[in-house]
Amino acid sequence: MSLSGKVETWLEYEIRDKEGRIIKKGKIKGKSWKKNFARLLRVVFGESETLRNTGGTGVTILRDHLVDATVLAPEGNDNYGILVGTGGTPPTGDDDSDVYNLANKIAHGDADNKLHHYDTTFVEISFDGSYVYLKYTRDFKNNGSVDINIQEVALVEQITPDTTADYFLLFHTTLGSAVTVPAGATITWRVILKYAP
Repeated sequence: MSLSGKVETWLEYEIRDKEGRIIKKGKIKGKSWKKNFARLLRVVFGESETLRNTGGTGVTILRDHLVDATVLAPEGNDNYGILVGTGGTPPTGDDDSDVYNLANKIAHGDADNKLHHYDTTFVEISFDGSYVYLKYTRDFKNNGSVDINIQEVALVEQITPDTTADYFLLFHTTLGSAVTVPAGATITWRVILKYAP
């Protein structure tokens, strides 16, 4: 069977305790690149397109606007990069494929029910002889006193169409069961795009 054209997305996570020991890890098949991702591809290919920002507003994006576009969010920024939430029904625009934000994003912070967001980083582009892999990662630390349950993971891009940055959800997956981050623990999430060239 030919692998040509096969595209998959995988989520990997590792949870470490206060001493840095791995207490749990897992791998989950990602379910959904959203309509904004297809819209963004049209822009990459030289056309203008209206993307829906995380507030639900349509914003016209041109290829020139992508010069500074990035998912590499710095530490402390919970507007873009890899983001996580507690789950629920995410907001949609045109249809179910037009999810534009997490249902219940977990905010950056060091108190209960918040996670300290470290920077989103590019890991690598690699090839194993059959597949090409594109990998991004982000650490989140629970500095509060209560456990936090993660039930959704997203990838949000920052684009600056004028002088003000805006944010566009490209990928969103609701997890089948919650991933629990104990108080004092750190979770690393990796978003991996896998495709056959």
